[in-house]
Amino acid sequence: MRALKFVAATFGALVPLLTTAGEDAANTQPTIKLQRFGCYGTCPIYSVSIDAQGTVHFFGDKFVEFTGAHDSSISNEQYARLARAAQVLSTLKDDYSPEHGCKRYVTDAPSVTVSLQSASLDKHVRVYLGCDDDTVRADIAKLGEVVELIEQTANTRQWVGDPSRRSDTHR
Repeated sequence: MRALKFVAATFGALVPLLTTAGEDAANTQPTIKLQRFGCYGTCPIYSVSIDAQGTVHFFGDKFVEFTGAHDSSISNEQYARLARAAQVLSTLKDDYSPEHGCKRYVTDAPSVTVSLQSASLDKHVRVYLGCDDDTVRADIAKLGEVVELIEQTANTRQWVGDPSRRSDTHR
């Protein structure tokens, strides 16, 4: 009986420490967010965020198969892979739009923003997908790889729908 009380007291004292340590670790890992903004046509408008616990929050606004809030989850390994890939954002400018450095572009294209947010980090990169400027093409391609990985990892297609059935060409 004495040993059982010791185990209960010891375990009871450790639970708050383990919880606090886990919460602190989660607070340092960024929430990764993708926002897709519209065009003059039927480009999907939605946002998806993935936190360090692997919770996926999707919100469909327009031109998606499922509007409103929807949730799912991913594994710790999937989150870690995505967080590693998203580190490239630290090497990119904040804005690749016609107003901020994209000198050659086509009109009627959507924009995307990818964000990393935590207690110690707040990085946002915005790209106008109609940008066709040689001076920033490599940076936009890097962000495009992250966007694609976010969409694959979060499985946004389950809410957005099949892009081959839409008429927009800026996917």
